[in-house]
Amino acid sequence: MFLYSSQGCEPFCLLRSNSNTLELDHRPLLAKAQPTDAETLYQTALRLFLDNRFDQAQTLVELAIGHDNGQSHYHYLLGEIHAESQNSEKAISSLKEAIRLDGNDPDYQYSIANVYYEIKNYRDAIQHFVNALCINPEDDCCHNNLANCYDQCRQPVKAADHYARAIQFAPDNTDYKLNFANFLQTSDRHEKAIDILLDLQKSSPKNSHVKFKLGICYQELGDFAKARSYHAAALELNPTMAIAAFHLAAIVEKEGIDQLTSLCLKGHKMESAPIRKSYWEFALGKLYTKTGEHDKAFHYYHQGNQNKRVTSPYSADTQTAYIDRLIQFFDASFFESVADSGSEIAPIFIVGMPRSGSTLVEQIISRDAGVTSIGENHAMQSLVKELTHEATKKSKYPSCLSGNSAEDYLQLSKRYLTDVEQIYSVKGQTICDKLLGNFLRLGLIAKMFPQAKIIHTARNPLDCCVSAYTQLFENGMYFSYSMEGLANAYQQYNRLMAHWEEFLPMQIHTVRYEDLVSNPEIVTQDLLSFCNLQQASTQDKKSGGDASVPTPVRTASYWQVRQPIYQTSVEKWRRYEQHIQPLIESLGDLSSEGRAA
Repeated sequence: MFLYSSQGCEPFCLLRSNSNTLELDHRPLLAKAQPTDAETLYQTALRLFLDNRFDQAQTLVELAIGHDNGQSHYHYLLGEIHAESQNSEKAISSLKEAIRLDGNDPDYQYSIANVYYEIKNYRDAIQHFVNALCINPEDDCCHNNLANCYDQCRQPVKAADHYARAIQFAPDNTDYKLNFANFLQTSDRHEKAIDILLDLQKSSPKNSHVKFKLGICYQELGDFAKARSYHAAALELNPTMAIAAFHLAAIVEKEGIDQLTSLCLKGHKMESAPIRKSYWEFALGKLYTKTGEHDKAFHYYHQGNQNKRVTSPYSADTQTAYIDRLIQFFDASFFESVADSGSEIAPIFIVGMPRSGSTLVEQIISRDAGVTSIGENHAMQSLVKELTHEATKKSKYPSCLSGNSAEDYLQLSKRYLTDVEQIYSVKGQTICDKLLGNFLRLGLIAKMFPQAKIIHTARNPLDCCVSAYTQLFENGMYFSYSMEGLANAYQQYNRLMAHWEEFLPMQIHTVRYEDLVSNPEIVTQDLLSFCNLQQASTQDKKSGGDASVPTPVRTASYWQVRQPIYQTSVEKWRRYEQHIQPLIESLGDLSSEGRAA
């Protein structure tokens, strides 16, 4: 739950008390309460709630409601109890009843919005945050949380507006400014994010989160000296900040490895939370990799994956069934229907599995002055989610595309472009979209953008999977946290790509990582020729010839892509051969080029 009330940023504003550490036993209080004294039951339940004694509080407030069902604040308290108990369905039901009884209380709207946010129902969360702001337009907490929702829904203009309003109404709130800086950084507006963070650093010089976020901005811009300095400063202020250690481990210089290893071992020993523990473990994996101690490195990578998997489940059956549906729906008859659909614009889509060389390919393409790279933009993924939301229960994606007209696909292409244009200036530019998971959406992309250029980055399946297994992805990629999940995900991706190559009414240009690093000039020329681009010198770039202008890289390859092309990652899996037998057995029937043998 959000830790801010909608008024005054105190926990659960309407549930204020002079003490939240009351030593109460509800049984004698219940015995003394009169059967019709609902308010006494409520007040006792409230005090128990503030003392974090939720089961006892629930018993009493339910009795109060039984005596008097018409009091909105009783239902509000019950909703908050259910929310704290992680029972979102009951929380929503109780809060809806509170709103039915009193729709003019902003805290009721705010609380139900928080519950919807927690279960990732951002549409309903947005509606209730908006309702709360209609009642209290200067509610800074509500503006901040609404901005978070818009950010999750890939609506950056609205997100930026509400972050700015939150700061306007609470100019001294560090958390709001950190949220805004984080939003700017993830929107590739690093310089603006850095300006906010440097200003914050002046007022909060001992805030480790400010230092860490500065480190992230600079590492994505490729200024690793500053990144190391800020990550180290964050750890000096907070030696238990596992995420800072994880990022520092990737870019630490040789002379700092021993000291950082010692800190990580100490932090790992003290940590109990699985997610934070996984950061220490992946950091140790990186550090031992740097010293060539690959058995130790894999031990910590494996432990990190096990801890990450606790909160990041992956269902092989669900993924397989989804690929089955895509293959069945996007058949020859689908592509033969609705001729001349979609837009004449020709974006470039880079698709494939993670750790397949896609960031390097993106960098090659984006050197052209006429290309705007939008990185791992989720516009297409969000569009598919919206189609699913708009469809009936019996007609979810991709079945909801049945009966679409050429105009429908044209409108979908415009929705995608509108989403992209909210962040990037793409007028007259060729868009390069590098969200690898768009390989799942190539059937729709073919209808929306029939002139699109599809680049498929492929790599030896064992190298690809081992590289993913030894990388902590901070968002998504749930399949990467077990060797069984990786094997299934790779097999299903491989199966779908084979289907697209057979039925997609456009050419797919495959760039194999091994070929790219061994023959970069030839592979690069073929790639640019396919995209109708030319080999561009730095003087041809949009930067006006300044090769020092940094291009943000927000993927796990932010370090590798800044280095000269090297071949040491080819057959990297052999370092861990004795540890990855499940992968070897599952992927043994695939060729080293990543296609079915």
